[in-house]
Amino acid sequence: MIDMPFTISPSVSNLIVHAEENGESWLDFVAWFPAEKKHAHARFNLQQMIGIKMCGMGGEIGGDSFGEVMNSKWLAEINAQQLRYYPEYPDEFKGVRHFYIVGHDTSVEFLAEGFTWEIIEELPNWLGRPE
Repeated sequence: MIDMPFTISPSVSNLIVHAEENGESWLDFVAWFPAEKKHAHARFNLQQMIGIKMCGMGGEIGGDSFGEVMNSKWLAEINAQQLRYYPEYPDEFKGVRHFYIVGHDTSVEFLAEGFTWEIIEELPNWLGRPE
């Protein structure tokens, strides 16, 4: 698991994916920071993202979590396909890793070389609830 100071908001996560084949890709969502008891619009900037999967329900891992899938079958399939159809570029996805984000109501997996995260804006009184 990757330790983060937030989780995907357990109520309405508002997941938005922006993906470009040869450009910037990112994942926006509402984050819950339990230590500060605040919500914020957060963004994962995905570096060299080559694939993403979203599911409208929480994951089987249980609980909110972030992490990396080691020995990923999905990544192995992508690399096998690369070798089959583009053998002249065998190391095309050498630095790509498989990450996951599991929230209460949503889960996301993505293949990328890495990611950074940032707060776009704080969301005071999110959903009309007192902080």
